[in-house]
Amino acid sequence: MFWALLLWVGLLTSVAISTDLSSSMGILKAWFFDPMLFVGIVYWYFRKLDKDKRGQLLDNVINAIALSGLITSIIALAYYFTGNTTFDGRLASFYDSPNQLAMFLELTFLTALFVSPRGYVAKKHIRIAFALIIGIVILLTQSTGALLGVLGALFVLIIIKTMVNKKYVIIKTILFASMAIAVLLPALSLSPTTSLRIDKFFGEHSSVTSRTQIWRSAITIGVDHPVLGIGPGTFQGHYLEYQKGFSPYLEWAAPHPHNLFLTTWLYAGFLGLVAILGILVVMVNRVSSNSNDNPRLKLLILLVIMSSLIHGSVDTVFWSNELSVITTLLLTMGYSQRN
Repeated sequence: MFWALLLWVGLLTSVAISTDLSSSMGILKAWFFDPMLFVGIVYWYFRKLDKDKRGQLLDNVINAIALSGLITSIIALAYYFTGNTTFDGRLASFYDSPNQLAMFLELTFLTALFVSPRGYVAKKHIRIAFALIIGIVILLTQSTGALLGVLGALFVLIIIKTMVNKKYVIIKTILFASMAIAVLLPALSLSPTTSLRIDKFFGEHSSVTSRTQIWRSAITIGVDHPVLGIGPGTFQGHYLEYQKGFSPYLEWAAPHPHNLFLTTWLYAGFLGLVAILGILVVMVNRVSSNSNDNPRLKLLILLVIMSSLIHGSVDTVFWSNELSVITTLLLTMGYSQRN
């Protein structure tokens, strides 16, 4: 509760000094107030239930999140097979960009691994089907951050599972490494406009070089506004204003800093950054405890945190409507297990 309040203090003070009050207030409402109001109602209801009914509600929440990912993936596949992709062959579906679609599907993919439909015996097959369809669409988005986030989370999942059954640790590790190579290499060459996407990642005009420019600019802006930040949703204007201090940008349209912690620092100030770190520490301690409070939910939250940290190093995860709702809902339900 303390860290959540501290985050709100950081957000409100940063909004107060924003150069675009309308955009900042819109983000505050849509990405924080609305999700937290919804999650607060769910939390209040969750706390009133007995243990068995809590388990049923948790199953329903996980199933609903995974189902939303499945439906979104099926719609996205319809876009793909009708040729509705970006100019470089990436799948965005009805989202503004492929990366936004990938960030949403990344969360639903992890949730799909824990689907538990009541009344069905073959739950494992349902999980595999959900994850396979969602995973295919993630590949079609060609989002490197999402792929790395998913693979990192799967690696953690395999390590945890093999700690229970150490007999097959080496075999499973080899299989996972082979799977990672088999997934990444085709993904790097998916674009019809490039024979190998490796050049796009690491060349002189690569996405890595572009992101590096954005990060350097964001850090410079943060150094000039270290305490209060610049206000939610105002990065684009500051980014263009600071261009004179750098070589010509490879990417002029940068609505956000493409990094979870840089975005939090600039949009919620130093207090918001400290609050996010505090929330992460609390949740990691909670899910890594030796208690028997819903190990399935604890493992899911751990995977969500892992994938968010990996993907958040190269993109702005959490800072959107649906990502905020899903992440906050899962973290809150996990936190409430022992309260």
